[in-house]
Amino acid sequence: GTQSFQTSGAVSVASVGTGPVTASGSSIDLTGAGPVTVASATATGGKIRLRAADALTVTTSNATGAIDAASSNGALQLATATAGGPVIGRAATGASFDTITAGSIDLASTAGPITGTRTVTSGTQRFDTSGAVTIADVGTGAVTARGSNVALTATGPMTRLASGMKTMAK
Repeated sequence: GTQSFQTSGAVSVASVGTGPVTASGSSIDLTGAGPVTVASATATGGKIRLRAADALTVTTSNATGAIDAASSNGALQLATATAGGPVIGRAATGASFDTITAGSIDLASTAGPITGTRTVTSGTQRFDTSGAVTIADVGTGAVTARGSNVALTATGPMTRLASGMKTMAK
């Protein structure tokens, strides 16, 4: 069921339910033993750390520091993630996002695709999977991508590309 955690201090929950979960505090640390859905996570003075044993779905996350999200046995979905520091995501069966705005971005999946609509960063961007990597609009930061097929599109200049990538500039 629905869970809500709000405090001016740190929020740390070692066993959240499947959700939806809403959390707001100076920092956020949530862990779930199964799939977890986070409707909203806001860290006003630090980082957000999210862990799920199965699928991890995050609608909105906003941190003054880093966002670190991982699904050990499922997929990771970050709808809108905004961080003052890096956004780090790990998944077993694929990762997807709508918009990530961050100091840098590092997404990896053991299997399955990494797909995204838009990244906003001037920092480094790393996408690593055995599946396909498809990003519709990469930010201006340096890009490294590895996958079975890589398709990156940019509305502005791409600083750097690893070899073997299919790219398109708008």
